[in-house]
Amino acid sequence: MRATLRQMLRAVAVVLALAMSPAAAFASTTLLIWPLDPTIEAGRRAGALWLENVGSTPVTLQIRVLAWDQQNFQDDYTAQNLIVGTPPFTTIAPGKKQLVRLTLTAPLVAAEERAFRILVDEIPTAQPAGGSGLRLQMRYSLPLFAYGEGLWRKQAGGRPSATRAQPALSWRLVEDGGTRYMQVRNSGSGHARLSQVRFVNAARMALAADDGSIDVATGLLGYVLPGRTMRWPLPAGVPSGRQLQAQLETNAPPVTLPGE
Repeated sequence: MRATLRQMLRAVAVVLALAMSPAAAFASTTLLIWPLDPTIEAGRRAGALWLENVGSTPVTLQIRVLAWDQQNFQDDYTAQNLIVGTPPFTTIAPGKKQLVRLTLTAPLVAAEERAFRILVDEIPTAQPAGGSGLRLQMRYSLPLFAYGEGLWRKQAGGRPSATRAQPALSWRLVEDGGTRYMQVRNSGSGHARLSQVRFVNAARMALAADDGSIDVATGLLGYVLPGRTMRWPLPAGVPSGRQLQAQLETNAPPVTLPGE
């Protein structure tokens, strides 16, 4: 891993820890996790996740893998035994790393993408005598995708582009219970990761300044799994006739989603 990337991930971990902990909290451990987008490609029986304690005290962690689906426009997580994380518990000393193996216990359905969530929970240790701060439990949640034979996500030699798991998105405006939503449907073979989402005025997109765009999310908005539909509340003031743009992959240019 390049030093710049490690520094970036370290900064993310520190920011997460600080954002989740009030000033009076008694929590000094920080966790570095990579990769942030683990996959188990077709033909492989396991993936890897690395945990590194960049704090000053030992950290005890529980690792779980949950099945991930989307129903009624909500993420749904359930217990499963198709992928096992080993070890399920670990204590990492300061400056040390731990490899977590993500192992398939049975073959996946051919040409299918399966979605999971990896939960890494910090187990609070006993507070020192006389301590007056709060002991918080940190939780880290990462997506995990696994692929059946004949489907792949990350580029590797010899894989035909026609068998890459890709989203096929469309969107429309809906109203439910007096609230307007931006509803996105994925009819493709792979998940969509929506970030940098905004409505644009197609007639003014060529203008460098004040292009009339309205941001929905400047960072990550959420995922739409294959064959599923998700919705998000519409920002106020979005007029009709706008086009919806989103970034679907890190460092990729935004794309315009077709309307239904």
